Amino acid sequence: MDQASLVRALGTLGVNLQDLENLRRIPFPHAIEGLKRIQEETKARYKKLAFELHPDRTGGDEAKTRLFSEITVANKWLQELKVQPPQPQMFVQMTHYPARHPFGGTVNVWNTTGSTTTSTTAHHYNAARVVFIKVG
Repeated sequence: MDQASLVRALGTLGVNLQDLENLRRIPFPHAIEGLKRIQEETKARYKKLAFELHPDRTGGDEAKTRLFSEITVANKWLQELKVQPPQPQMFVQMTHYPARHPFGGTVNVWNTTGSTTTSTTAHHYNAARVVFIKVG
């Protein structure tokens, strides 16, 4: 089923695509509740439409049979739809004390946030060779 048919079938089921899009903008627990509400409302509408449009009841009307198959696929898609929890942001900082200066010298620092990595070599410490990784 192409996207236009899916959108048309969801509209037939009474699903406003803007409501689904708005689930991305609200906090995660509220998005789960909103999706469950949409799924429950749609389930009742689907049962009613499926009963009216079933090919055994319509006598083989081609348009109603096509609409029946479209709303069946759209309902299955909607019932399988899940809200993904937000991914935690990870901040990693590694500090490497070079082996040639085990008790002091220049320190290399790498900061990683998302897809960017920055490197600086501006720190001087008297310490053993250590690597620190900070997550969170």
